[in-house]
Amino acid sequence: MVFTMLESMVGRSQAQVLNPLIGRTITDTLENLCQCLDKLGLSLSTQHEDNSISFFCSSVSAALKFEAGQLLGQVTLAARTDPPARPASSSG
Repeated sequence: MVFTMLESMVGRSQAQVLNPLIGRTITDTLENLCQCLDKLGLSLSTQHEDNSISFFCSSVSAALKFEAGQLLGQVTLAARTDPPARPASSSG
């Protein structure tokens, strides 16, 4: 139900009111999720004496970090390959 409400909201600031894991940017949100997963996994694995919980949460966190890096790489690559708005002047 919360996801449906977040989907229908217009702005990021409104979504942040409902979910504090949502950051100022997509990168911030992904970093918040990674930190949350890492800490949750460590806490649960300690409480239940089961290292597989920590391993699973760390693996999910690492996957999120990898995909965030891929997104940032695409943005950086697109910025590099887009032609400049106006040609650079050559001094001769």
